[in-house]
Amino acid sequence: MKLFLFALVYSTLLNFASAQAPTLDINGASAGGYGQVKFNNAAAIGQKSNDKLDYSEVRGKYFWQEEWNPAILILNAGKSYKVRKAKLNFYTSDVIYIDNNLSELAAQTGLVKKIVFFSTSDTARVIGAFIQLARKSADGKEHFYQLLNDGKIQLLKSTTVTLRKGTYDPMVGKDQYSFNSTYDYFISNSGIISPLKSISKSSIISTLNLDDSDNKWLTSNKNKLKNETDVVSFLNYLNNQK
Repeated sequence: MKLFLFALVYSTLLNFASAQAPTLDINGASAGGYGQVKFNNAAAIGQKSNDKLDYSEVRGKYFWQEEWNPAILILNAGKSYKVRKAKLNFYTSDVIYIDNNLSELAAQTGLVKKIVFFSTSDTARVIGAFIQLARKSADGKEHFYQLLNDGKIQLLKSTTVTLRKGTYDPMVGKDQYSFNSTYDYFISNSGIISPLKSISKSSIISTLNLDDSDNKWLTSNKNKLKNETDVVSFLNYLNNQK
């Protein structure tokens, strides 16, 4: 499905990252004609409304990274805002951040379309870029897709976190729960997105039209396309060649 020119998306995110975006201010965020900004109750951050669990007792992870990182949030209408501390919740697809009053808040669902995370120790270094696409994953929901490389041909990653009920533990007198993550990968080639069956050489070759020089590069570099690093390295080669 052709969505839009992804070759420009990563660069767009980086341009936002280098721009002088204003700090997100709750009181003034509803101005500008792009829709009112609302925030969820801080007590329910990271939790679905029908869950009655203490997530601290659930095994597994549901954030992209557990630690807070500086970020720039790009909203639907193109407005961008800097936040000093933010997280991405894969379970609820919420963007969590800390405002100027040091309160934890969640942006209204669907409001944030793009996110650029920066290193805490080096705020000029991008450590992750995500975009929310108008396509539903296997669970029927829209997710944030991580952009794993720049260029005309990109590797995209979608992480889906589900809550699984385990067996009853008589020692604590309650059912045990765990968060489980599954990953889907896609190749974006000039804006055309193709799902990958897996991260593997056969899947990549079936998605991209490779020539003899491409296969020679894979052989000479002992690249078996068996993990994210291998695929990103190969796509960087293709982007530089083509």
